[in-house]
Amino acid sequence: MINPTSPPVVLTAGERARLAVWADDPAAGPMAVRARIVLACAAGPPDLPGGRPVARVAAELGLSRDTVRKWRSRFAAARLDGL
Repeated sequence: MINPTSPPVVLTAGERARLAVWADDPAAGPMAVRARIVLACAAGPPDLPGGRPVARVAAELGLSRDTVRKWRSRFAAARLDGL
């Protein structure tokens, strides 16, 4: 279940495409990690309408929960410009 304080991550098609490019670009450095976080947090099937839990994303990507929360929140607040 999503923490009620975690903002939902719902991506537009354009945002998903841009994030996918960044996530796969070896030259993107930290931006690639941020893009992977947002993509992993994004809402998916009907059983995850608000996105995936921070703890699951952190474990899958080998990152701390605080790092995932930080970039999830920044994306929710400012979209791509927040990254």
